Amino acid sequence: MNEAESLTLYQRLTQKCGDPPVLGGVLLNKMLGEGGMGAVFKGFHLRLSIPVAVKVMVSTVRGAQTPLLNEARISARINHPNVV
Repeated sequence: MNEAESLTLYQRLTQKCGDPPVLGGVLLNKMLGEGGMGAVFKGFHLRLSIPVAVKVMVSTVRGAQTPLLNEARISARINHPNVV
């Protein structure tokens, strides 16, 4: 994904979710990075009042969500003061 495609992703999120976009109770502030599965945004969880990072998957290939779900499950188990 190049920078133009990333801006398009943010614009699509803005069109779908409002400006600035809110997904699942998280306000997306800016894009932090991108990779093969999607883009990572800096966000703010509105109900918990904490900063968060949100990965938005962009692939439409069937089954592509499996690696992302595995990553989320592994990440959720990490509990360390130096990991956010």
